[in-house]
Order: sequence, then structure tokens, then C-alpha cells
Amino acid sequence: MFQEERLYKIVELLEKEKSMTTQDIVETMGVSRDTARRDIIKLAKSGKVVRTHGGITLPQAARLPECYKLRINDKVEEKKRIANVAKDLIRSKDVCYLEASTAVLYLCYVCPTDIEAYSNSLNNVSILDQRRCSVNIIGGKLNHDNKKCQS
Repeated sequence: MFQEERLYKIVELLEKEKSMTTQDIVETMGVSRDTARRDIIKLAKSGKVVRTHGGITLPQAARLPECYKLRINDKVEEKKRIANVAKDLIRSKDVCYLEASTAVLYLCYVCPTDIEAYSNSLNNVSILDQRRCSVNIIGGKLNHDNKKCQS
């Protein structure tokens, strides 16, 4: 069997199995480990698969991030519980990076106020500022689309 045929069959099998080990390819395709490795490398370079430790998997489909305004109101109680646990891990005078997720936004409401905070989220910065925390804004380009709901 030619390599191109094998590669097609591997991807076809992978769509059913979701992941395959190098040994799975050896056994299914009747090839050597070296040939299976070469096939994995070629598929990974083409972007059709993602290499994992000992095998391959399909890349996750590119997903548009859900609208921030929708996510902020999703699973609020869970986010508040997480924030309350996380706040106990932050000590006075700690330097913290607070990333731009909706769960971390809830942490900004309850974290200690005597920390040195860094964030790339205008929402986080606003809340931390209202609470009189020391806030540093990490620069970059504003992502307008993450703030809008698309219909």
C-alpha cells in the first residue's frame, strides 16, 4: 500500500477512534514502527493530526469563543465557589496575573486588595481599580469581537 493510501486510512480510522497509538497504526496498517512514525510525522506536519505521547489524535475543531457577555452569566455559582477557594491561595503583597476569563473575573471581586495585580482584561482591571488594588495593564490589541454577541 502506498503512503498516501495509508495516510488516508489512518485519518479515516482516527475519525472513528478519536486517538491512535503508534502500535495501533503498526497493527492496523501492517507496517513497521519506523514507517508508522514517518506517517505520523507527515500527518502532523500537514495539520491533519496532532502528535501525542505515543500516538496521534485529531486536532480540536477551531471554535469561536463564546460571547463574553453570555459566558459571564453562565455557571455563576460555580465560578463564585472557585473564586472563594482561589482567594485563599493569594497572600498579602503577592504579585498576581489575572487572565481574561469569566471565572477569574469573579476572583477579582474577592481577592485581597493589597496585591500587585497584572491583567490583560479591561473588565478585571475595572473591578480591581474599584476595589483600590494596585493594577498593571498588560498591553495588546483590544479584541472587540470577544465583547459582542454574534447572531
